[in-house]
Amino acid sequence: MSLERLFTREFENAIRRALREIKTRHETLAEVRLKEDIKIIKDKLLTSFQPFPKDVVFNEDFLVGAIDGSGVSPLLRYDDVMIHLVTAYLSIHTTGTKIRSPMKKIEVKDYPPIPDGGRLIETFWFSMDEGQMWNYLEKFISRTYMIEDLDTLLYPYFRDVSGRKVENITDIIELLGPKHRNITGIKDLVILPPATSIRVIHDLIREITELSLAKRVLKSDLPIKYLLLDTTMTLLISKGDIHPNLITDYMLRDVVYEARNKGVIVVAVAKSHTIPCTSAIAKLAEAKFGKNAHWFCRLPGEEDPEGKLKILEGRRYIPPRGAVTYIFRFSSAMPVFRLDLDRKWWEKNIYSDNLNEMKENEIILFKELDFMSHDARWYGYPAPLSYAHEGCTIKDVEGMLLAEQAITIAKEEGFEEEKLITPRKLIGI
Repeated sequence: MSLERLFTREFENAIRRALREIKTRHETLAEVRLKEDIKIIKDKLLTSFQPFPKDVVFNEDFLVGAIDGSGVSPLLRYDDVMIHLVTAYLSIHTTGTKIRSPMKKIEVKDYPPIPDGGRLIETFWFSMDEGQMWNYLEKFISRTYMIEDLDTLLYPYFRDVSGRKVENITDIIELLGPKHRNITGIKDLVILPPATSIRVIHDLIREITELSLAKRVLKSDLPIKYLLLDTTMTLLISKGDIHPNLITDYMLRDVVYEARNKGVIVVAVAKSHTIPCTSAIAKLAEAKFGKNAHWFCRLPGEEDPEGKLKILEGRRYIPPRGAVTYIFRFSSAMPVFRLDLDRKWWEKNIYSDNLNEMKENEIILFKELDFMSHDARWYGYPAPLSYAHEGCTIKDVEGMLLAEQAITIAKEEGFEEEKLITPRKLIGI
């Protein structure tokens, strides 16, 4: 389709209409709701800090791990069967102050069950048979996450929300109440995507692969202090329920639980997020601290003493259950980012009844995160996450070459080539 067919008066009118509606809604939020939050944001939640000096030498340097994932969706199609390629990449960096090489990338080798090189490559195949979807996922998760009984993924989450000992499905049924007395395991608590939702399934297995690599890191002897994930800690929970609906939600809480027990700090950083009025808060920070200030702002939830911010009314997942949410900016050239932390870790290591003491704890955390964000290419964003993204991303051209190679391998395995080529490619559109 030529651009001339798109850039019409109808296109312009449609865009202007959407922008004007957004502007009206945004001004309402900023002027009405934010007005009620300004005092608590400026006086208690908005905090600036001075970064470490360039020549700082830590008492002890530490390792930072970051994980991101990518893939090809689908790589091959054979009749009603889709084959997806997914990959997750672990980038490890040392703070390196003692060797005068800050945030030096190091090789990942000989830390099983992490694959050498830090790259986990998996394939996932499924047919359009709705009744078999759980079987496909169960086999994939068992292999990739290296777990025999998927029901054990439930235990960390329910231990955290109940504060009780949870060791079997019976314990979980007691927590959930009569409504769920007939559940037999995790299969009965999660929602699976329709077999026809190819993109949704791809995103799901990519997340599973990322979390599988995270769990392998925590199971290894790799002595990291921070594990950065390119995501949020949002859990999809239906109103009236206490349990998440997605298999990846339980995997995330399992990873966080494992990290907490091992003394690793899991930090979820999101470039894109659904937090309203971040631009207005950034302006407040600039007015209070200056344009080049490094700052962060916690977003309290309903369980916090100060209560939930007015701008977050109607946002059930900010902050998520079991997590604490901040927004931050380390450079005026960067957008405002979102950061989620495990709440139980936060309560033990950050929270204090003494506001000044709590601020000091927060500042230590954010100063270390800022130290990870001084690479000139992405100044203001944690460099390990950028390296993880570069290490996992499969570009369109690369995906096409991988698909061609996969077809070659399939032919060697006895498959007919014409049945492996997608209809769109055969038609030429």
